[in-house]
Amino acid sequence: MLDTNRAVAPRYVMYLDYMENGQTVTGILTGETANTITLTDLQGKRDELLRTEVEELANSGRPLMPEGLEKDLSIQDVGDLLRYLRLE
Repeated sequence: MLDTNRAVAPRYVMYLDYMENGQTVTGILTGETANTITLTDLQGKRDELLRTEVEELANSGRPLMPEGLEKDLSIQDVGDLLRYLRLE
């Protein structure tokens, strides 16, 4: 569970969105319409991007959760995470 790169469920894969203006937006894909793509970052900020402004949308194959995050978790934090995941 804490080896974030071992197996990544599709809904947690990080995408890199390269915009025509040179900006790069990263996050998990949380919404799509015919005109927009919505990416949500680690802080929960949602970026709704117009498809006409997207140069490339790339699947990183990696999770949004950064490597080594577990090093900063207490035993209580890990227990809380396990309880949360059982509810998902």
